[in-house]
Amino acid sequence: MRQSFVGRVVASSIIVLLAFGIAGCNSKQSGGGGGSSSAKSLDGVYHGGMMTLTIKDKKATMDIGGETKTLDYKVEGNKLTIINPKEGDAVFTINDDGTLSGQMGTMSKNANPA
Repeated sequence: MRQSFVGRVVASSIIVLLAFGIAGCNSKQSGGGGGSSSAKSLDGVYHGGMMTLTIKDKKATMDIGGETKTLDYKVEGNKLTIINPKEGDAVFTINDDGTLSGQMGTMSKNANPA
């Protein structure tokens, strides 16, 4: 009898944790930039050093020294991840002032995107 009670408690706990986990998945997480307000606010052209990053139409286009790649991206919290299966992902921190910080420095958004 005691063993079945413990089993029920464990099973109930797992169900509650799964419910909270599902409820915790909100619109701030997006694949390909679609649908979230934070992803839409990222749309634009960012410059930093020899790199230009354009986020538009649910895609990220990176131009580094004349080499251009258009890739998918995702936003999780204040992290922007450019998904590059061949060369590895590029992760940027979305700063409160709208700039992006990554391995290659800080990138600022154009005031008047083309």
